[in-house]
Amino acid sequence: MMIIMAGLESHNPGRVRVASHELTEIIAALIGSLTAWAFITWVMNASWDFMPSVVFTTTLLCTVTTLAIGFVDTWRALGQKAAPLLHNE
Repeated sequence: MMIIMAGLESHNPGRVRVASHELTEIIAALIGSLTAWAFITWVMNASWDFMPSVVFTTTLLCTVTTLAIGFVDTWRALGQKAAPLLHNE
């Protein structure tokens, strides 16, 4: 389904993964912005201004943090010797 939505071909799964992350970030930004608008205008009765730079910065920081944690965990897992893990099974 993601392949059809992204318009990508199935022989390039890495590109599909990138497209699905971008789609997830866009959906999260839309939901967060809509929720912020509803809360500010209905609950707080204040004016709301959309700031694309804040949305972009937040998305970028979350992406960098997720990638950094993933790289650290992968590096740690790949740094272990395989023999003791294989002998225990």
